[in-house]
Amino acid sequence: MEELKLKYIRILIGFIVLLSLSSITIKSHVKNITKAKQAAKEIQELNMETQKIAEQAIQETNPEIKQVRIAQEPVTEPELQEEIYSQEGTAQLNNEFEKEGLRKMGEGDYDNAILYFEEAFEKSNTEDKKRVANYLVQCYEQKGEMSGIISVYDRLLLHIQDDNEKIVINNKLASCFMKMGNKEQALKYYEDIYAIDSSKENFIFIGDILIELNDKDKLLAYVQDHLMRYPQDEEFLKKYIDFINPDENSQE
Repeated sequence: MEELKLKYIRILIGFIVLLSLSSITIKSHVKNITKAKQAAKEIQELNMETQKIAEQAIQETNPEIKQVRIAQEPVTEPELQEEIYSQEGTAQLNNEFEKEGLRKMGEGDYDNAILYFEEAFEKSNTEDKKRVANYLVQCYEQKGEMSGIISVYDRLLLHIQDDNEKIVINNKLASCFMKMGNKEQALKYYEDIYAIDSSKENFIFIGDILIELNDKDKLLAYVQDHLMRYPQDEEFLKKYIDFINPDENSQE
């Protein structure tokens, strides 16, 4: 009987020891998990702090860097929010407005196409303005709005430096006013062309309009100026000289 009791006592002690060891193991696992979570949290905080330091360093060395919004979806509204874009961001945004304008133009929705193209035009560089200006002119032509076409060319002219391009745009503007029957305004653009290139071909536009306007004094000034530059053009100018002095030529 005593042996049996001792046996049970030994078994009980063994069970208690085993239970204690298991408890220690579980506590150890829990402790390890807690440490792992704490380490992960510290690493995350360290990464965030490192990122902040890196961003601050970039801002200090590149003060011109600004946030760039990259358009992930096609623009659906022509109005720009009050945000600051970098040059790259603005270029991409303009491209989205231009694409949307082309889509609207293809649908025949010229009013909304103009809104998108106007946004792109105002924010674009000179080369892009030339392309967008052509789209705007096409839209205004479809709407039959000559004033819109004139506005586009006038604004584009402010950004053009090349003399040949200036002549082309001034000629387009003069043609618009001639179609509208506004010879006085057309004359101003032809005069700007002549100031760049005083060829006979460009003189004809001015001379013919001044004859229609019966402005002999101004025509005489242009004839004299042209003769001083190109004495060999006297025969070419005879038509205009005869208009200025009809009595002298009739006596001859």
